[in-house]
Amino acid sequence: MYMKLITYLGEIMRFINLLILLWIFTVMIVAPVSAFSAKQLTYDIKENGDAILTADYDISILERFGLASETVKEEISTAIQNEYGVNARVISMSESHAEIYIPKFAEIKSDSIEIPSLNFERIKERLDKYWFLGVLSIDYSPAIITIKVYTGDIFTYKDQTIIPSNTIQI
Repeated sequence: MYMKLITYLGEIMRFINLLILLWIFTVMIVAPVSAFSAKQLTYDIKENGDAILTADYDISILERFGLASETVKEEISTAIQNEYGVNARVISMSESHAEIYIPKFAEIKSDSIEIPSLNFERIKERLDKYWFLGVLSIDYSPAIITIKVYTGDIFTYKDQTIIPSNTIQI
């Protein structure tokens, strides 16, 4: 009697697992192409030239699931370190917001601050080699890019893939 019940419950569980797998498969096929879209990037440059990059973005439900993976967060940290140096790191990351520390982003001289150009097309080329980005459709040109300098200077750009370098006299 109990063996029949256990066998019956096992068959029900297999059926439920099959339904879940079919549902996941259906969602993956019918779901629209996933997309990552950068809404706003803000570079906050400190007195020593270090910067905090704050990124606000939109991602799909499938990508939210992917970003929850610790492996993906480690890969993103590695990509950032490869781009900006070994001390660059992800401070925090959520499904719609990230903060990244970038050491020596700007060059501080005795009479000026030199802010490097930003080329989001080049960044795309460099990031395309990472496996976790291959499944995403990414908009690499943020809607708004703001560069804030500790002196109070602010540079704002909209929907541009290349941001020119800037020099501020101090």
